[in-house]
Amino acid sequence: MDTSEDCKLKRQKLCETIVEDRISSLPEAVLGHILSFLPTKTVVQTSILSRRWRNIWNSVCNFDFEFLYDGNEDLSRVQKFGRFVDSVLILRSYPCIKKFRLHFHSSLPCNASTWIRAAVRNNVEELDLGNFLSTLEMPRIVFSCETIRILKVYHGFTFQIPEAVCLPSLRVLHLVSLFSLKDGDIEKFLSGSPVLEELFINSHHNDLVTTLSVQSSSLKSLKIRRRDQCRFGFFRLIIDAPKLEFLELIDYVSEEFEIVKLLPSLVKASVDVRPEDFIYDSVQAAQVFGLLKQISNVKSLSLFGVTVEGIDFADTGFTYPIFHNLMHLEVNANENGWLGFLEILRNSPNLETVVLHKDNDRSDYPDESFRAPAVPRCFFSSLKRVELRGFEGNRVEMKVIRYFLKNAKVLKKLAIEYLDDMDPKKETKLLKKLLKFPRASSTCQIIFY
Repeated sequence: MDTSEDCKLKRQKLCETIVEDRISSLPEAVLGHILSFLPTKTVVQTSILSRRWRNIWNSVCNFDFEFLYDGNEDLSRVQKFGRFVDSVLILRSYPCIKKFRLHFHSSLPCNASTWIRAAVRNNVEELDLGNFLSTLEMPRIVFSCETIRILKVYHGFTFQIPEAVCLPSLRVLHLVSLFSLKDGDIEKFLSGSPVLEELFINSHHNDLVTTLSVQSSSLKSLKIRRRDQCRFGFFRLIIDAPKLEFLELIDYVSEEFEIVKLLPSLVKASVDVRPEDFIYDSVQAAQVFGLLKQISNVKSLSLFGVTVEGIDFADTGFTYPIFHNLMHLEVNANENGWLGFLEILRNSPNLETVVLHKDNDRSDYPDESFRAPAVPRCFFSSLKRVELRGFEGNRVEMKVIRYFLKNAKVLKKLAIEYLDDMDPKKETKLLKKLLKFPRASSTCQIIFY
């Protein structure tokens, strides 16, 4: 029988086993790498864990500072935050800064300009800056930083961009909701960024940009989001980027879309353009039609919102583009755009996948479209997968499914996503009905999810 002393020793050994600290036994370089993914405040707090951890934090080369608004404009909190940032930047021992993230949610003044300059002087590679409740001029030193590879700027920063921008290492540029942007600013960025590969512009409704010219011989990814109309009622978009592989455009129908040359490298495009009040006129429809012609060599095309409706409103004299390379097509389907969708199908001879999003905020698929449509060529040779999302099981939707099953001769899979609130009994009933539909392809499977 164990004595009380034996029991005590066993408990001690058990505790030692349970609290074994495997993390602290890792090499210091590994610990520093782990800490680099945490907010800087948390990183500094690890110094109290043990003697081993006391100085590891100051070798971390990534800094993540964020001051959150708590409902009160408390100057003492801002000052405390400022002292913390100052002390971290002074005490760190790593000679270079890889990533510097500063997001500031307060209208009270801080030393953000000083901190940004310090990061640039220490050869920063990634700057992620957000100023959400006040305005701050971007330090000019940023526009001549030779080491920066990634620059992301959000909200309240203003720009006085010099004529000569020099960002020889910049590969990623994100400019989000910057009201101070004006004509020519983006062009200055691009002219001084010879290796830029990714550009994301999310416009602010009060910015001063009326013409956006994206000319870059290195750009591979371009995202432009304009969720508000230009304050001047006019916007012109020009794209000249021969290496562009991905294009995302969310926009009110601009006065002019111009792609200077075809985009020979374009692989994927996602387009969501809309007119004022979501009602097209012939001029706006022509702009959308022209845009689709300019990206007709794409391999994957997504048309969201009311984009595809623009095709229906275009003049009947327009010649539809042939999408020779298109293999994946994703669209929002509703009454006004269904005929346009069918036209794209008929002009996509190598299409393999179709994804239909039911637009439940708008009208149904039109019954008339399916009375005697010419069967697209891809139905006979290449269309292998069809997905319907937001399925309710109404009469017209069933007719759409019947149309695909009846005519797609090489179809392998029809995937149907039900609405979350569909009654299980109705789901079972629809499934039985769908399984009885005739199929042109003997290998087609119907999947529900």
